[in-house]
Amino acid sequence: MPVIKGLLDDLWQKKVLSTEDKDSVTENQTSKVDRARCLIDMVMGKGERASQKMVDSMKVRDMELCISLGLIPSPSPLPGMGAGDIWRAHSDMKEANLKGSEDYYQARGNHEAAQRGPGGKWMAEVISDAREKVQGKRGRGRRDHDNTNQGGAGRRGIKDSAADQEANRWGRNGGDPNVYRPKGLPSKY
Repeated sequence: MPVIKGLLDDLWQKKVLSTEDKDSVTENQTSKVDRARCLIDMVMGKGERASQKMVDSMKVRDMELCISLGLIPSPSPLPGMGAGDIWRAHSDMKEANLKGSEDYYQARGNHEAAQRGPGGKWMAEVISDAREKVQGKRGRGRRDHDNTNQGGAGRRGIKDSAADQEANRWGRNGGDPNVYRPKGLPSKY
């Protein structure tokens, strides 16, 4: 846990995380993998600037991990840049704000990440699994990105999570994300 603890301290000092956020990662997660997934999902939820601050801290704390994830530039593209693909798909989903589009964006983000190779596919799986786990615990679900569920008070069902994971796997395994494309989605997405 030294890298995760160090990242938590860095992000707290940079005011990306609150004390409550830090405690949530360390106290509510039982395994190292769960802590890492929780931290990644939490920081991604705070936006691109927060994500970049985490990447910058990771570069200082664990260079080898950053190289394997593709966070360090090199002459040839590295496979782990998939986190950016997931982030772009999520941002597009929020921007489009179209009910019923979540599966498309999840399939698209996973598909684009997996195209980067095994590291991208792995990163997509880690992020997707973490997102589903966190959303399930928070009671957030399919309608939180549009205006039909103000405040996110609805309970997330097992069917929603299963459908999300099916779309995630479809994209990661090379399936065409357009299978999930909803009617009315602008062509820029």
